[in-house]
Amino acid sequence: MTKTLQASAAAALALGFVGAHAMVTTETNRTTFEAGITIGSAENFEGNPAWPGSEASLVVPTITVGDLTFSTLFDQAGADVALFGSEFFGLGSNDNALAANFFPDTLIVDIAPGTNAIGFDLNSIVDFGNDTVITVFNSAEEVLDTVVVPALNGFQFIGITAMEDIARLTIDDGEFGSTTVVVDNFVLGSSGAATVPVPAAAPLMLAGLGLLAAKRRKNAV
Repeated sequence: MTKTLQASAAAALALGFVGAHAMVTTETNRTTFEAGITIGSAENFEGNPAWPGSEASLVVPTITVGDLTFSTLFDQAGADVALFGSEFFGLGSNDNALAANFFPDTLIVDIAPGTNAIGFDLNSIVDFGNDTVITVFNSAEEVLDTVVVPALNGFQFIGITAMEDIARLTIDDGEFGSTTVVVDNFVLGSSGAATVPVPAAAPLMLAGLGLLAAKRRKNAV
């Protein structure tokens, strides 16, 4: 690489043009996470008229609750979303919760626009020591990052913040053939952090490249 190209690359890096997306950040303390965002909505699945109030569970292909839509990866019998009542065996909570049911090992969470920070409690009813992998997508269905959560032993808060809207999460704990991933107590909002939009940054980049070109002509004289 020539010195001019090296300088151009350095200028592009400085302006944030290298790397399409910023890194996703995570937080495992709910209080700290909520203090760092502007909360737009929350969902704890309580008071939902379709929700069972005891040990029973209701199984549906997909469900929208507030700003969140839940579904599962596999399109086959039993591949549904389970709405657990507060007394469901092994839930590890006294509250209602949501899970992927039976066949699917991946829970899909679609998120309404305008959210770049989302936090929730995560657990696994049947866990054999596997890590849980959360994949974070933007509105263009591009992967922003993946978050790996070590094997769970009870509910763990996971807060995720990105530099652009988070449109979807997929949550996969690597198990297949039993109900595993369980989520509860969602909070959605915005962090105030944002990347410099390309149209706004473009003049800065052009100015930087112009200075490099002028310096190169001066050195050539």
